[in-house]
Amino acid sequence: MKKVLFILIVVGMVEATRSQTLVGSSEMVCHVGGASVELYKAYPVKDQGPLYYLPTRLRAATNARGQVEFSFQDYGEGAVMHLLLTWGLRERHRSRLQEQLIDQSRKRVMVAGAVLPDSSPKGIQITGRTDLAQLLNKGLTQKGKVPLTENGKMALSFKFDKEEAAKVKRALNNRTQQHGTYISLFFSVNFKERSGEPPKAKRTELKENLLTILNP
Repeated sequence: MKKVLFILIVVGMVEATRSQTLVGSSEMVCHVGGASVELYKAYPVKDQGPLYYLPTRLRAATNARGQVEFSFQDYGEGAVMHLLLTWGLRERHRSRLQEQLIDQSRKRVMVAGAVLPDSSPKGIQITGRTDLAQLLNKGLTQKGKVPLTENGKMALSFKFDKEEAAKVKRALNNRTQQHGTYISLFFSVNFKERSGEPPKAKRTELKENLLTILNP
């Protein structure tokens, strides 16, 4: 029992201390791969220390063959839908970001990767003034935990009855419906605003429309 308790305490400590604290004001904002990327220094600040970016580029995950991890299966009396989400910069986008950073700052500053945030109670949200947004909210049956590391994954599962399935199928073939339907992931990021004051946690939203998500 003591051994089990010790392991649980250690795991809890690792999870509690894994997040980072960023300096309150951003160093730079770049645009890469159609996404805005906010860059910050980590606290405590080090000379020529690396920069970290806030969560960006929410998209559908892809498999080893580059296929989007999305499926809609109509079984006659209804349908099920599965979507695997991820976020973060691809390798080619990170290389472009690094090039932009050097060009704009004229310094050899490195991008270390995404900040390590904490989870937010809000988790995930589907919004939009579309029939598709309403149907997805109603049909959502399972959702994984929001990934706290870049390129981590979370699964969403949906189930629809026969009538709903027909509506969803039509909406998925309508670019306007997809573009007007949004998925948001929420994170908590620690910022050090002023010297002598403790860091403050701020909720950060990563929001993207479904059309962009399904066409990464």
